Amino acid sequence: MKMQRISLEEAEAMARRDKRRIIVFGVGAMLIALAYFAGPRFGVGDAPVTDLPVPMAGPVADIPLEPLPFEAPEALTKIRDTTPEQRMTLDTDALVPIFHHARNQNDQLFKALGIVTLDTTVHTALLAAPETQRLKALRTRGEVLDVERRRREGGTRDDWFVTLRDGSGLISHALFAAPPNTTLGASLGEDDDAVRVGDHLRVDGLFFKVFRQEVGGAWLEGPLVLGHRAIASYPPVDEATARAAPALERVRDDEVGELHGRDDEAFWQLMARAKLLGTETDWSAAQEVDSALLARIFHDGAAYRGVPVRFPISRNMGAWAASAPENPLGLERLTLGWIGNVMWRTPVGVVQWLAPFDMPQLADWNNAQGAQFVEARGWFFRNEVYTKIGGEPGRAPLFVLASVEPFVPPRDEMINAILWFVLGLTAVVITSIFFLLRADRRKSSELQESLTRRRRERRQRAGLAGASAGPS
Repeated sequence: MKMQRISLEEAEAMARRDKRRIIVFGVGAMLIALAYFAGPRFGVGDAPVTDLPVPMAGPVADIPLEPLPFEAPEALTKIRDTTPEQRMTLDTDALVPIFHHARNQNDQLFKALGIVTLDTTVHTALLAAPETQRLKALRTRGEVLDVERRRREGGTRDDWFVTLRDGSGLISHALFAAPPNTTLGASLGEDDDAVRVGDHLRVDGLFFKVFRQEVGGAWLEGPLVLGHRAIASYPPVDEATARAAPALERVRDDEVGELHGRDDEAFWQLMARAKLLGTETDWSAAQEVDSALLARIFHDGAAYRGVPVRFPISRNMGAWAASAPENPLGLERLTLGWIGNVMWRTPVGVVQWLAPFDMPQLADWNNAQGAQFVEARGWFFRNEVYTKIGGEPGRAPLFVLASVEPFVPPRDEMINAILWFVLGLTAVVITSIFFLLRADRRKSSELQESLTRRRRERRQRAGLAGASAGPS
C-alpha cells in the first residue's frame, strides 16, 4: 500500500485545526461545568418579576418599653374579692388610682407586660387566686350583655361599664374611658348609643378584681378589666358559618379603575373555613391551579368564589408574617405572600394569598436554603388590583390558604451521574486530542526532517552526476 505524502504546509494546517478543536472542547467543558453548578439555582417556578407588587415595607421594629411603674401600690391592699359579697362592690378607693394607671397604657406597654387573651385556663386561674395576679395585662372580647354609662369618680367625664360573654361562654366585665369609633366629643357625652347591648367589643387592660353583676336576673361573675378604649370586634364564626360562608355571595372583584374593597365579613368567613375546616376538605378532588384555570378566574371570579384549589410546586415570590387586625377568629398573627410559576401565562403571572397562621419561616424565601418553593391549598376569594414594581396597576387573584408547605427539591442523582459522565468524557477527549496532537507534531517534525534529508540527498546526487559528466 502506497502512503500518501503531505507537504509541510499541509501538516501545519492540520496542527492549527487540531488546536481549534481543543479550544472548542475546552469551552464546551466549561459551559457544562457552569450548567452543573449554576443550574440548581434556576429551578421550576420562576415568574415574571414585572408582575410583582411594589415591595412591602419591612416590619416596623418594636422599640422596647419599660412597663410604667404603678405609683400607688398601697391601693392593691384595698381590693376585696374573696367572698361573693365582696365581689359585688367596686372598691372605689382602689379603683381610682388603678383606673388612672390603666388609661396610661398603650399597645407597646401591654406587649411589654406580656398581655394574654382571656380563655378558659386564664379565667380559671384568675378566679381561683385573683390576689396573685393584680394588674395582669389582659385582653377580653365578647358580646355586650349589659352596658352602663358612669360618671367618673371625681371628674366630669363619663366612662363605660360593660359585661361581655365570649364565644365559649366565658364572662368578663370591663370599664373603659372611650368607646370604639368615637371622637373626643362623643366620649364626653354627645353619643349616648356609642355602646349598645348586642355589640361585640375587645378591651385591652389591666386585671382589677373578680366582679359579680346581676344581668337579666342572673348573677354573672368574671374578671374586671380596666382600660382606656374599647375596640369594635366581631361575633365569632362557627364551623357551620365557615362551611357555608354566605357573605361570599356579595363579594365583588376589583377592576382597574373600579375598586370595590374587601368585604370583611366574607373574608373572615373564608379565613374561618381555612382555620377550622382545612383538614377535613377533600383536597384530592380540588382543581389544580394552572394557566387555564387562572385565566378563567381572572375573567369570571364570581364563578369560582370559594372554590377549593391545589397549587402545584411553585415559586415563593415573597411572604410576610404580620399582626392581624381585630377579627372574629381571635388571631394575633397571619401570613401573606405571593406565588408565581413559570408555567403561568398572561393574564395571570402571579397570585397573592393570605392565611390564618403565623409561619415566619416562609419569609426566608430569597435564600438558597430557604422556602424558595411551596405547595399550597386553599380557596379563591376575589380578584384585587395592586401596584406593580414599575408603578402601573395590576390585577391578580387573591386566595385564602389552609396550608402552605415549603418544598425542597430532591437532588436527582441520575442527573448528577450524567453530568459527571459528560464532564469526564469531555476531559478524556481533550486529553486524547492533546496527546494525538503531540504525536502529530512529532510525526510532522519527522516528516520535515525526512523531506529535508531527501532534498539534501537529491542535491548531493545531482552534484555527483554533474561532476562525473565533466571533462577528464
